[in-house]
Amino acid sequence: MKKVSILKTAMMYAQAMYEGAVKSGDLDALYSDARELKNLAENPACNLQKLNNPLWKFKQKAEIAELIVQKCGFCGSMRNTLKLLLENQDFGALIQTLEQFIALYQDKHNIAEVEITTVIPLS
Repeated sequence: MKKVSILKTAMMYAQAMYEGAVKSGDLDALYSDARELKNLAENPACNLQKLNNPLWKFKQKAEIAELIVQKCGFCGSMRNTLKLLLENQDFGALIQTLEQFIALYQDKHNIAEVEITTVIPLS
């Protein structure tokens, strides 16, 4: 069996997320959710990567993912994305998938994020 890189996997999920959210009408909500979940997933205190543990049963992981969706108020598209990543045992690609989705959204909406450093405070 041919292995697919995490980046390629993430790009496929990101494209599917985008297309699904367009169809369901919650693209902007998914973008907002993706940014929030990416920040959570990158926070070591949240331990989201524990959902990638192969020793945990899918049902346990799905219940935890559903709690995250409910507590954070995520849209249906984010719920479906998390479920799909868990079902396909690709949760290890979560952060990369979110990064790719955010980049895709920003590209299609002509959004550029910049960081400005100034000597004096901006008002």
